[in-house]
Amino acid sequence: MESEPYDPRTALEDAADAERRSAQIVASTPWYAPWYGATVALFPVAIGFLVGRSWLGMVLLVAGLVSLTLLLTTFRRVTGLWPSADGMAKYYGVAVAIMVGASLVAYLLGPSWWLLLVGILTAVSMGWLSKRYDDAYVEKHRPR
Repeated sequence: MESEPYDPRTALEDAADAERRSAQIVASTPWYAPWYGATVALFPVAIGFLVGRSWLGMVLLVAGLVSLTLLLTTFRRVTGLWPSADGMAKYYGVAVAIMVGASLVAYLLGPSWWLLLVGILTAVSMGWLSKRYDDAYVEKHRPR
């Protein structure tokens, strides 16, 4: 039994199309970045309340963990993929710097109205960083 020969050019085009579709699936969820930003903003705010021994800190911490779990589960269900860290270390470095900085500020402020500003700035910056990460991921996996 003979099979049809598969043209190498067609094989490369098919592989490039699959790679492009995969990168677009990951970056095509407009809800991911805002949800991610809002979720991770809960953590430094929780730290600020925990410093003041407020029960609200624990509630925010648990809410952040639940939201993060739901975010990743929903992303996986919708796209069929897990978020990838392939070659994106600089974005993780910036994310760690933002989170450490926001957590330190929240720790120093303790429970106060300033935590609202810390939360908003963290949510916006981490949401923006998530979107930039998606754009860079698509660019990195664009067919050559």
